[in-house]
Amino acid sequence: LVWCMTPERAQQVVNLPDSDFLSLLQQEFGWRLGRFTKVGAVASYPLLLRYRPQIVKHRVAAVGNAAQTLHPIAGQGFNLGIRDIATLVDSLLESLQDVG
Repeated sequence: LVWCMTPERAQQVVNLPDSDFLSLLQQEFGWRLGRFTKVGAVASYPLLLRYRPQIVKHRVAAVGNAAQTLHPIAGQGFNLGIRDIATLVDSLLESLQDVG
């Protein structure tokens, strides 16, 4: 389960006793999957974006996680890496004489 919330609220929720956590989760999520009955390990990971302000320099191009790093929960790191590579290839194909 991934439950996104503000950092302040996450700190409060992660420290709740299991019964209180389950009650709050049930209230927030609803009954679409029935009753929540058990809590496993509860952890909190802040969502961050890290990026390089300059990803292209003389004969060097950063792509994928070398250019920007997203928190894994965002689920977009691989997709952005593929996009970066496709964009780089398209750019290189425009000038084949000196790809650097």
